[in-house]
Amino acid sequence: MARYAVLNNVMHKGLRVVTRFGSEFGDDVGMVPAFPTEYAELQREYPIFLRRDRDSDAWQSVALLVFAQRENLFVQDGRWNANYLPGAIAKGPFLIGFQETRVDGELRNEPVHVTIVGAKDDPRSAALYRAALAYPLVNKRAEWWDKREGKLANIDVDYPDFPDGPAAFACTSTFCSYPVTDPAAIPAQLDSLKRARKL
Repeated sequence: MARYAVLNNVMHKGLRVVTRFGSEFGDDVGMVPAFPTEYAELQREYPIFLRRDRDSDAWQSVALLVFAQRENLFVQDGRWNANYLPGAIAKGPFLIGFQETRVDGELRNEPVHVTIVGAKDDPRSAALYRAALAYPLVNKRAEWWDKREGKLANIDVDYPDFPDGPAAFACTSTFCSYPVTDPAAIPAQLDSLKRARKL
């Protein structure tokens, strides 16, 4: 059974993320959740099915990766052998969630802060910002931070420089997601967040 923990920079300062794929990292799965925002990309390489959950009786769309359990035809020699990486795989071992907060007896959810860290003259930053703005989430704040312009007006997180260029961070007041560099990964990341809010 998975054990989830809120990440912080003190307790998890030595944490590193493995970027290769393999059964030892839990990639030997026969199917992964498929999000509507990625159907156009997914359907080019993976069959998409609707699957009923035995426990909840709810339907969920999934991308099929193989026809047998504990296998994945798309993982070869530590690499993902396809042009599109499903959002559920791209997010890695991270989830986005909320801590429940009660104010005057009322349960409240924190807003999501989506911050693009990258130069404003970089088209990759612009694409990330457009994807963040386009995502339909009511309780959201989207910002674009070009470090050459000085500090953010609403600075609540010390965003690191990401070695692969511009990156998008989705944060609450207590933690941030792993940064994404592909605009197509933002919807899947925030879809995961929306599901976590309903739990």
